[in-house]
Amino acid sequence: MARQSAAEWRKLIVEAYIDLLYEKHFSKIKVSDICAQSKVPRSTFYTIFSSADDCLEGIEKTLLKILSLQSQPTTSPENSIGLSIEAISRWFDTAFEHERALAAIMGVNGDPYFARRLHNQLESEMVAFSNEDLVPQDDLLPYAIENLVGSYITLLTFTLNLPSGVKRASSRELASIASLARVGYHAMVDGASYVPDEKLMGEFPLFKKVKQL
Repeated sequence: MARQSAAEWRKLIVEAYIDLLYEKHFSKIKVSDICAQSKVPRSTFYTIFSSADDCLEGIEKTLLKILSLQSQPTTSPENSIGLSIEAISRWFDTAFEHERALAAIMGVNGDPYFARRLHNQLESEMVAFSNEDLVPQDDLLPYAIENLVGSYITLLTFTLNLPSGVKRASSRELASIASLARVGYHAMVDGASYVPDEKLMGEFPLFKKVKQL
């Protein structure tokens, strides 16, 4: 049998931990459980993680890095200000590429503080993007950012746990729904820079013509 690399051992350990989260609460998971699930020798486990909690922390840090809005690729022009609908859509795409891990971490057996850590990270990034959008730093801005960040996390959580019979929306649709909070704020605030509807909402028109009855 070929010798495993450290990266391969780590992947086995992480996958085993995620599997275990579907069976028991994170506080009940022990190193012995992880090693039994992953078939990784205990001595090898300790060359990668110092404890089961350290393993969880490693998984969460990786997910937070992956879910940084600033790291999402975008097709917007280089001189385009703020966060594009493409970047938001890609954020949801990225999240769903790691759906099993996120569903476990954010599920009933997962770490209840992870969602707060994600919230704080997105909030910090949103503040930076509001500066790029030249949004006036007024008293309403913190409320708008809280509304926007809450939309991201609520839509992600809802989609990871869809009720029976509910069809999953596309990442593009989710991005446009989440952006409604930003659309509303730009409409409210005097002095906010102009951001075209295509950037805020993608291909979904902000106002549709209503057929008269």
